[in-house]
Amino acid sequence: MSEADIQELVQAYPGSLPVAEIDPMFANPVPICRELNTSAGPIDNFLVTPSGLPVLVECKLWRNPEGRREVVGQILDYAKELSRWSSSDLQREVSIRLKRREGNPLLELVRAAHPEVDEMEFNDALTLNLRRGRFLLLIVGDGIRAGVEAIAEYLQAHAGLHFSLGLVEMPIYVMPDGQRLVVPRVLAKTAIITRNVVSVPEGTSLPMMRKPNHESTLLERRLWGRSAFCSGPSSCSSCSLTIRSR
Repeated sequence: MSEADIQELVQAYPGSLPVAEIDPMFANPVPICRELNTSAGPIDNFLVTPSGLPVLVECKLWRNPEGRREVVGQILDYAKELSRWSSSDLQREVSIRLKRREGNPLLELVRAAHPEVDEMEFNDALTLNLRRGRFLLLIVGDGIRAGVEAIAEYLQAHAGLHFSLGLVEMPIYVMPDGQRLVVPRVLAKTAIITRNVVSVPEGTSLPMMRKPNHESTLLERRLWGRSAFCSGPSSCSSCSLTIRSR
């Protein structure tokens, strides 16, 4: 098996990816294209859900030393690049990759699987998810090395992530009749960590809060005991709270 073989498998049988086990919001993605070009390099497989959530897949043979050292950073670079795109940028690159000069092949492929998709709602959601970096990043290989798994666990421990990351082992067995048997399993996945963001005009002070009680919100309890005034951007990493000026 080669990395190209794994790409072909993902493109032809997206249901072989255990997406729902990693993040149910990304269930039933539609395969769009392989080798989608970005300034950070080509994405092996690009898929998208009917709700406009992008799925990026990087395929690696784990006997390849690069698969152990660089694959996580590589797929994060792709995500960082896509976060600068709009739905129009993505549609343009998909059209170039599929060699389609007319129409919107991205939307057409999604509608072929889900005819009920509304064009305006899909494009708006896709643009919003791109800008927020709301992706599912999948690293798929024939075997996962402990070093890469440790990197994924490190990412899981850090706040501020807007994407889900999953490590998927996809061993492929050739049966006596020549057919292939795929047995995917999830080895590691990140948890989504949402940050509360409070925006105030620059130079504006935040009033002292009352002492929280049993009726207080989680945000109020987290703010209590922190600095009562904000004269500029500041961040509290311990409670994943960011206060920024605008």
